[in-house]
Amino acid sequence: MDAVLRFAPFFFNWPTGFAQVSEAIAFVFVAKCPGCQYHHAQDGFTVGSLQRLLRRGHPIEGYCVICDDFWQVSNYERARVAAELPRFASSVSRRLTQSLVS
Repeated sequence: MDAVLRFAPFFFNWPTGFAQVSEAIAFVFVAKCPGCQYHHAQDGFTVGSLQRLLRRGHPIEGYCVICDDFWQVSNYERARVAAELPRFASSVSRRLTQSLVS
């Protein structure tokens, strides 16, 4: 089954500068636990934190509430996150700009 990605514009901390706003937005994706084979929402990441992990080549870890365990997300899931992250950040910035202008 393909990785299911869902994105939610939740704010963790409102940053001081407008350019940093999209970095404080939560980026939620679903990853499959290799232990129990269930898909779990991974909601502990901001756009900025994922960008840093991807840019530096660090692993992205998922968490399973059933197994109470962490695992490194698959290369496929990582690639999907990397592909969707810039589009999501751009979309959020555009919507925030429109709401502030109107």
